Amino acid sequence: MNYRICFLLALLLSFSLTVDAQLFKKSKKKKKKHQVEVVAPLQEVNRDSLQLPMADIAICQDNWLNRNAFLGIPLGITGKGFHQRLVAKGFAEPAHQQNYYYLYQGQCRGKDVRVNLMKSDSTGMVYAVSVEEVQVGLTEAEARLRFQELKKQLRQEYGPGYVANSGEEYVVNSPLGSVTLHYERMTGGAGYSVGYFIDDAKAYAQAYKEMEDKTGEELPRKLDANGLADTIRHSDMAELTHALLVAATPQKAKALLAAYDYQLERETAVLLPAVFKMGDYYQARASVTKRGKTVTAVSIVANDTEELVTADLQRMGYTGEGPTYSNGAFKSTLSRNAKGLLVLTISKIPPLKGKKGKR
Repeated sequence: MNYRICFLLALLLSFSLTVDAQLFKKSKKKKKKHQVEVVAPLQEVNRDSLQLPMADIAICQDNWLNRNAFLGIPLGITGKGFHQRLVAKGFAEPAHQQNYYYLYQGQCRGKDVRVNLMKSDSTGMVYAVSVEEVQVGLTEAEARLRFQELKKQLRQEYGPGYVANSGEEYVVNSPLGSVTLHYERMTGGAGYSVGYFIDDAKAYAQAYKEMEDKTGEELPRKLDANGLADTIRHSDMAELTHALLVAATPQKAKALLAAYDYQLERETAVLLPAVFKMGDYYQARASVTKRGKTVTAVSIVANDTEELVTADLQRMGYTGEGPTYSNGAFKSTLSRNAKGLLVLTISKIPPLKGKKGKR
């Protein structure tokens, strides 16, 4: 009798070990596939630890989990969860805490940085991260060089974008969210600083709903059923068109086009052409008309969004009912070509001749 009982107990123990071993193998296999980092004890595992970093998006079958990320840490998790992961990566504990963000210090992309976390009002989910490099007081040349280094790195990680704000910004609008790289003169003129801002489209949409005061906040992007943001077909074509005309000379126009990532094409005696592509969803062609060593007019044709370009023109001081707008000595016109592409042309308004003012 005792022999049978011992035999049954041994059989049950063997079965239990086999099941545990199989579960362990499946768990290891799943972790290898998705590289999900569990930082909390098993009883505390929650949705935060199941969010996938951006590097895993290509193999993620459940798009509902798609998130923009910073250093592999997905946005859209709680501030506590983000804090645990930052500290695990060597960042210092918050020096102080305010209502909407934490401040951390650590290293990122080879530089000492300060990281701010922006959290939603009610749920406390991190919807954006601001990263500022600690090294300040850079010369403009040093800031531009660092800007170009970060631009290349961010493009590789987050996808293609466009140059904006007179060459001082680089903007990426991906289905997961947005990234804005910038360099700027510090308050008081004590050199330049460099940093970037990352947000998650889905987390920001939720945070926007929770905001009591939405003054000055951008509207969230539209999301599809999988939580992915709509494609934004837009670049800073309005400011570039104006800047090319202000540049005045073809030589300065070439340098400006190169700074905006336009590829120069064959130049003629009267025309300086260049093209720009952003992924497979945005194309633009610039045509700089010249007379000798003077730029006389600039046109950019692109599959851009008319409402956004109009808003850019108005922000730059252009006024009018449309499709023609004016700004001092400059006149801009928006139209569509035979292919339905948006055409923006800016030229100088010729001065009035022979009209004397009254005394």
